[in-house]
Amino acid sequence: MAAKTQITKLGIPLNFFLALCIGLFMANRPVGNFQALPDELVSVLALTLLLQEIILIQYLCWNANVAYQDRILQGNVTPVRRLQLLTVPIILIMVIGIIGLILSNRDLDQSAIIRVVCISVIITLGLDPLFGLTDRDYFAIFGASVVYLLIIGTAVQRIDTLALGLSSYVGELVSISVTYMVLAYLILSIRWTYYRLFCFNQMEEPLHVVVDSFVPFAFIIFPSLPQLWISIVWLFSGK
Repeated sequence: MAAKTQITKLGIPLNFFLALCIGLFMANRPVGNFQALPDELVSVLALTLLLQEIILIQYLCWNANVAYQDRILQGNVTPVRRLQLLTVPIILIMVIGIIGLILSNRDLDQSAIIRVVCISVIITLGLDPLFGLTDRDYFAIFGASVVYLLIIGTAVQRIDTLALGLSSYVGELVSISVTYMVLAYLILSIRWTYYRLFCFNQMEEPLHVVVDSFVPFAFIIFPSLPQLWISIVWLFSGK
């Protein structure tokens, strides 16, 4: 068994700092439909994911990342193969995004193109840790993908309720900032959790999942618990 590679302890502080920056940046944005994910949020989230990749994955975890690439590429690590691993997924997603944009009601202008690029970056970097399972079991990839999408999708659907609930206690400005900060931290932290579990072989440390992913997710859905309980009662009772 290969020796365990030391992983930086700065993941949580860095993710929190990046999420805090997003919360402060979005604080003065007008209130709208949170689930629509405004262009400003998409752009700054793509930027923070790139910063997380550069600082946390590529720099602070350089040794672990080299070992991960060697495992995935089966020892054949070349600049060309590394470039393919990085560029092919994002190009494919951008092509799909452009096609979707053309078929949509939105004008094909500069802001729309930038959004497609940013969404492609977010999806590519978000799903990147799942490649750590490709040499193990494709059913594991499917299961991890379902959990990933379920958590993020549920969080996006519930942030309206969180913002509304917070606004009655801390005001509209703070509630908007906190809501976007928590959502950003969830996205950053679950990606970091998946990277440690699947790419850096930290399967034996499940506490990270609780601290990094479950806590922000629970914070988002907490205001929706009464509605969830009503749904559970309806499921079991039929009324």
